[in-house]
Amino acid sequence: MPYLIGVDIGTTNVKAVALADDGTLLATAGRPTRTLSPFPGAAEQNPVILFKQVVQVVREVQDTCPTDDQPAGLVFSGAMHSLVAMNKQGNLLTNAWLWSDLRADGFSEALRDTETGREIYRRTGTPIHPMSPLVKMQWLRSHAPEIFRTAHKYLGIKDFILQKILLENICDASVASATGLLNTRSGQWDDLALQTVGMSAGQLPEVVSPARVFPLPAKSAALLGLPAGLPVIPGASDGALANLGSGATGSDTLAITIGTSAALRLTLEQPVHDPAMRTFCYRLDDRRFIAGGASNNGSNTVDWLRKQVFQTPVSAAKLLEQAALVAPGCDGLLFVPYLHGERAPVWDARATGMYQGLKAEHGKRHFVRAAVEGVVFNLKLIAGSLPQSAQVKNIALSGGAAKSALWRQVIADVFQKPVVLPANDQTDASARGAVILARSALGLPPMPWLKTIESAVPNPQNIDIYTTNYRRFAQLCALDF
Repeated sequence: MPYLIGVDIGTTNVKAVALADDGTLLATAGRPTRTLSPFPGAAEQNPVILFKQVVQVVREVQDTCPTDDQPAGLVFSGAMHSLVAMNKQGNLLTNAWLWSDLRADGFSEALRDTETGREIYRRTGTPIHPMSPLVKMQWLRSHAPEIFRTAHKYLGIKDFILQKILLENICDASVASATGLLNTRSGQWDDLALQTVGMSAGQLPEVVSPARVFPLPAKSAALLGLPAGLPVIPGASDGALANLGSGATGSDTLAITIGTSAALRLTLEQPVHDPAMRTFCYRLDDRRFIAGGASNNGSNTVDWLRKQVFQTPVSAAKLLEQAALVAPGCDGLLFVPYLHGERAPVWDARATGMYQGLKAEHGKRHFVRAAVEGVVFNLKLIAGSLPQSAQVKNIALSGGAAKSALWRQVIADVFQKPVVLPANDQTDASARGAVILARSALGLPPMPWLKTIESAVPNPQNIDIYTTNYRRFAQLCALDF
């Protein structure tokens, strides 16, 4: 039976899956990544190590699959907003700066509220924030002028991996649309964005369709343990592919992913931009777009409580089980989850977290439940920035939080929409989405539609308490709701 290999290059893990024609998971492999912080605000990873990890997981999956089966293609998913500078000889001038790298905060603050900043947002759909490669390049030009002067190419992490494998400098239109440098409508590098940075389009990779097919060079085939000439599909961004992989492909299904961070996305046929610049709009493929917002703060809020505050060996899963015993609304305790600054909807890298309404009767369980409710309230603020969210009928949840009954129920109650999960599929949503995209690119029959179940339904008894607390939360964030 032929299968496709999907590789997801995430911020915390590099993963690979092999999926058969019927969607069966034949093999999976993963490696944790290491993030470096050479100074406060910096968040970097070594691209060379990441490439070695990609090779490892692809070979492991290939070795695990039945020997009678043959690979039909290789496709990629990757995290957005990373930046790598390389010289003319192809040597690295920097590590990969991640979405979470905040070194360019001052430059984003200076650009965001200018007419140039607003016009760049309207053209690119990427909010002006230090996560954006556009703003990272401004920092580089000012603080490392020698690197900026000698940089021959700027790539993202996935672009770097594809360059090592295909020996070509390419960037799929989905990942490119999250750089702040691509005109969302034209699909080409934007002149105004390039002028603002002070660079040329020639210093960026060629923008290609996420579904374009490349033959695997013999040298790379030997390294990966795959047949020479095997079709390689660039794929798209992890967020866009998570929508595809979780079945959230229409405007009636809202995709929420909560892992270390959190994100909320809608799949649309046309690009949309928020006049207040609170949301993003990126490409999924040649005809579809995703609009929504990403938060720096997801399950890492619970990890912060467990490690830094409680200093307990008790697992996060156990803490969530205990927190579920607390009544919805946490007896008035509210949490603003901006522990790591914030992207959507406030776009303030200097934002901070807070507990409000603290009383003597509040204990550990209240703190944990309030953290969960605060993350979900923030996601609802993001949804309120998307007029199309009024059409939503259900929520497709993915990420580690999907395993928690508490997370699922709070989402259902706050949004007053049922939460759906795959019925019998534990495949990473982004990797599955990559394989779905690749099958279409190769002209293969689509996999059977992903069956879902309602894992949590809204409890009408909780509407009033969550409506009240959500209003309080929005006021604490000084935002309309």
